[in-house]
Amino acid sequence: MRLLHSLIFTLFISSVAAYSTSARNNVAVYWGQASAGSQQSLATYCESDDVDIIILSFLTTFFASDNLPEVNFAGACSDTFSGTTLLKCDQIASDISTCQSKGKKVLLSLGGAVGTYGFTDDSQASDFATTLWNIFGGGTSDYRPFGSSIVDGFDLDIENNNPTGYAAFVTQMRNLYSGGDYYISAAPQCPFPDASVGDALDNAWFDFVFIQFYNNNCGVNSPSTFNYGTDWMTWVSSTAQNSNVKLYVGVPGSSTAAGSGYVTPDSLGTLLSGISDKSSLGGVMIWDASQAFANEVDGTTFAAGIKSMLNNIGDSPTEATSTAATSRIAETSSQAAAIDTIIFSSTQAQNLFLVPSTSSDTAPTSTAVLTSTEAVPAAATTESLTVPTSAGAESPTSITLETTSTI
Repeated sequence: MRLLHSLIFTLFISSVAAYSTSARNNVAVYWGQASAGSQQSLATYCESDDVDIIILSFLTTFFASDNLPEVNFAGACSDTFSGTTLLKCDQIASDISTCQSKGKKVLLSLGGAVGTYGFTDDSQASDFATTLWNIFGGGTSDYRPFGSSIVDGFDLDIENNNPTGYAAFVTQMRNLYSGGDYYISAAPQCPFPDASVGDALDNAWFDFVFIQFYNNNCGVNSPSTFNYGTDWMTWVSSTAQNSNVKLYVGVPGSSTAAGSGYVTPDSLGTLLSGISDKSSLGGVMIWDASQAFANEVDGTTFAAGIKSMLNNIGDSPTEATSTAATSRIAETSSQAAAIDTIIFSSTQAQNLFLVPSTSSDTAPTSTAVLTSTEAVPAAATTESLTVPTSAGAESPTSITLETTSTI
């Protein structure tokens, strides 16, 4: 009898975390106000796989004395355009490009808890949308704080209880987008409807809604009155202009980031796991980056804990996680290997590492490094992916992964 020498392989997948439209494990963080007392550069936070969306905070004044807007990033930018109060932020401009190169989305937030903003009517709001598109978006202006860098969209964190004009602002901004890959979001308080952006949410098209489930009695620290599955899901199904709008559960990044509403990632995971309908869940929004990365919970940053929790609450979306229920590696004349289960944590299989285990009766450990740019199948169907192994590795010259993927 001829014995076939077998090896057991473990598959690792290395990929760069990036925003995914249909995923439910996105993490959005506000950056710019250094609420923890200090903050790292924008690009530093974008180096983290625990962040997918960065919201620059804030554009605080709509119409300054020079009739230009004003932005404030808590000392991260101090130069101004000559004769104006508008900041000229060369480093932030460079960081935006860095973030976008890593697949992160960068939005500019209007408003905040303190600021001089608002519209007198729809016409003024529509004109202001054009102004912002020219200054921060894909238009042209002599005054561009971020130079040639273009933000991926705009966020409305309006908190002055004046809803005038924001639906018109969003409608005009979307006209200027002309079908491009740009986004509109809002950050309402969780009490429904929101006094500041409730009208806009009902009458304009939003991609994300970063609901502030803190500093309110409907927050994540009050499970009995947490209203994600009631008021907000009802709004999605009955009123929202975009039926595919994504809701983000907004939380403070530490106990000092808000007056109330802080919970640990584990506690938040328990709450989110109890949501019966996660079809509109886009992920978690955190106020803010400085708090989320300074706060350590069980030996890891709060941001990392949130990302890990989202990856494990179940009911994963098509583009976020694909689980291979069965898989096998084809035999060759020299050796055979088998894998019982593979979990793909990305839709792009890049830098796949096959590491054979060792025991007293097996060949010495070797590593076969596989690289493929093929998309990992994410539908509930059987697919196969054949990729070459690196030269010299003690493994078959080609390996076929046959997977039955379930979502």
